[in-house]
Amino acid sequence: MSTTEIFEVLTRTRVFFFTDYDVKYKIRERRKRRPVSDCFFNLLESNQNDLEEQKRNLLKNDEVEMLFRNFRNKMIQYEEYISLISEHFNKKDEVLERLASLKECANSKHAPNPKFNFQILCSWCPSMEQKNVGRILAKIKSKHSGIGKDAFEDWINMTGI
Repeated sequence: MSTTEIFEVLTRTRVFFFTDYDVKYKIRERRKRRPVSDCFFNLLESNQNDLEEQKRNLLKNDEVEMLFRNFRNKMIQYEEYISLISEHFNKKDEVLERLASLKECANSKHAPNPKFNFQILCSWCPSMEQKNVGRILAKIKSKHSGIGKDAFEDWINMTGI
């Protein structure tokens, strides 16, 4: 395919939005000195008004394109966006279960152990720099990591402090 053909295909897709290609983005990408991207931006600059109108006519009343646009303009929340996209592919239940498990995992990982954590170690050594406290904590974690994800947490819970 020629660069022009690639340009035509990309600019007619549902996920292509002209507003993403502002001046800063173009300058940053052109610095990479890639001939195809430079040609792409030249075509984009010369045809932008026509292409926007063609795309609007081509995708008029298209639900998926409207969904993308609403999410990009922050008219719908992330959870609703995920739900609608997954519903489009008949995977809503699977995706929502996976999203819930990821959120649960993220919440449990970031909760520091109340018995021993970075803040407690800092309070024990107030004159020490945080960088050095972090190094000490990393060495302790390395020494007591054991087998499994929760080995360090188990060691903290078993150890009398």
